[in-house]
Amino acid sequence: MGDKPIWEQIGSSFIQHYYQLFDNDRTQLGAIYIDASCLTWEGQQFQGKAAIVEKLSSLPF
Repeated sequence: MGDKPIWEQIGSSFIQHYYQLFDNDRTQLGAIYIDASCLTWEGQQFQGKAAIVEKLSSLPF
């Protein structure tokens, strides 16, 4: 990983962390979002970390 540019290292680390939380405990994703965050999922809009985490936690996969 030392040969990659720093921005690529940061991005890769973030994606790895995000999907580890997504796969294992979606309730912990709230630490990544802020109250001004927005998510659009299949035409539905969710604003704020609580609403986003609730939606992501309800997904059946």
